[in-house]
Amino acid sequence: ALHIFDSLNSYSRLQELIDNGEAEGLHLECKAPREPRLTREPKAKLAEALSGFANTEGGVIIWGISTTKHSHSNLDVLTQIEPIGNCRRFAQQVDRAIPPSTTPSITTSKTKTIVKSSRDTRGVVLTYIPKTMGDPIQSNTDQKFYFRNGDEFSVLPYQMLQRLFAATKSPDLYPLFDARLVALEKNDLWKIPIIIKNRSSAVAEHVTVSVTIENSSACEKVTAKHFRDVSDINPEKLIFMNNLSGVIHRGLNVVAGTLHVGMQVQERAKRTLRLGITVYADKMRAHEWHMTVQLAKRGFSVKKTGERDLY
Repeated sequence: ALHIFDSLNSYSRLQELIDNGEAEGLHLECKAPREPRLTREPKAKLAEALSGFANTEGGVIIWGISTTKHSHSNLDVLTQIEPIGNCRRFAQQVDRAIPPSTTPSITTSKTKTIVKSSRDTRGVVLTYIPKTMGDPIQSNTDQKFYFRNGDEFSVLPYQMLQRLFAATKSPDLYPLFDARLVALEKNDLWKIPIIIKNRSSAVAEHVTVSVTIENSSACEKVTAKHFRDVSDINPEKLIFMNNLSGVIHRGLNVVAGTLHVGMQVQERAKRTLRLGITVYADKMRAHEWHMTVQLAKRGFSVKKTGERDLY
């Protein structure tokens, strides 16, 4: 699937698929939206494709190519490029729709646009959906699990679904930021809860969360609730840690602790907070995320700048 996505990099390559009589199949699905925006019906089809491709071998959706049912083979053959108006905006809508469309969320998809020339606003949008390496992916539109069956998406039979869940043995924890829970307090300190979520059906036990303030010089004051300050045993670093009691089940949000941060205000650029978050748990590879948090009175935004397994 990734090879298909990478190889389709021009209008001429898309036209080759049509000229060669390419058909939809295990890794390829085509959509020709009626209007240049992601309305309810395309969103539902996107959720179905995300679940179906992720639960099978991964796949690519081409937005902007129509298909015709072949009378002899009964396959949906690619027939015509139907470019989408303002395709870059459409691609942004697809990207925004992907995370909330499934449980667990798919965070490693890719979307790109293909236009005839750099001045064109009409074009084709491609979405790459990787195979899931964890729990089966469920569509949030109808709460069903799908798989790719030839050139169609079918509902996973219970026996197959049971085997997929049984194959997941490790918890899959990650930090979750929710703008609704961040607040600027009366003492000019930002209240930032560090929330941990489990994307796996494997229960997470003996969880430890470590938070590093990577640009501590930009902070006027930092305190933490539930976290303990371990900076004294980590010279030249500002690090907070918490060993969580209990377990974390799939789909439940757990607050590991809350940071209270006062930023230097002499320079606007210093209102950017850089965090390193590391999560440890039994039967899970320790994982580290690096994030920048832009703080402003009207809210905040988070950008992931990197992540890696520690061992």
